[in-house]
Order: sequence, then C-alpha cells, then structure tokens
Amino acid sequence: MFPAAQPSWLSPRLPVLVGRGQPTVRRRGDWVPVARQRGIEQIVVGFLDAVRAGKTLDAHDALRTHELCELIVQRVGE
Repeated sequence: MFPAAQPSWLSPRLPVLVGRGQPTVRRRGDWVPVARQRGIEQIVVGFLDAVRAGKTLDAHDALRTHELCELIVQRVGE
C-alpha cells in the first residue's frame, strides 16, 4: 500500500500514516539516519539475512519496480 498524500502545509518531516481509517501524523527522530528512515537499511538487512540463511531470493518484484521506473523516465522524457 502506498502512503497517503500529504497536505501541502505539512512538513515533509511529519509523515502522514493511515491506520484504522484515520490519518495520523508522526514525527521522525532528528538523529535517525536517512537510510533507516527510507527503509534502505531494513531492505539490506533482510537481504543479508536471506543470504546467510541460504534462501534463494525472487527478483521478480525488483524487476517489475525497475520496469515501472524505466517507463516513468521514458514518459517524462517525451
């Protein structure tokens, strides 16, 4: 699920989350690394855990994401 759109007056530091049908504003900590805020750290840790456990990973979701990004880049360039 994609995050809810934020009103223009809301600071980007205050993400709007939707839970139980109600919008909720939550402030991120000032000292939280950007990679953690954006989920990059969690993705890398998940990948490394899978490699350590000997799991075979399925890259189809990543491929679909890259295809979507490429389509967006092509459309923007038109």
